[in-house]
Amino acid sequence: MRRLHLVSTEVNERGVTYFATDEAYPLVDLMKTEYAAKLKVRATWLADHVLPRGDKALHDLIADKLGRWNIEFQDEQAMMGRQ
Repeated sequence: MRRLHLVSTEVNERGVTYFATDEAYPLVDLMKTEYAAKLKVRATWLADHVLPRGDKALHDLIADKLGRWNIEFQDEQAMMGRQ
């Protein structure tokens, strides 16, 4: 996706963040399947209700829905990548 200029990345002390570029939006608009429509609804909900509350709210939501082990595994993997 980076090669096609659909996403850009930012690396800082918190990790890697991916951003959709302006070039990604026309491609997303072309996606008309039921799955794509549901994904857009969920992404909008996430952006509107969870992200404004900060990283901790997102972390807590993931922990509640998927369990602590998943987050701890990802944190461990991130730390291993920084060494």
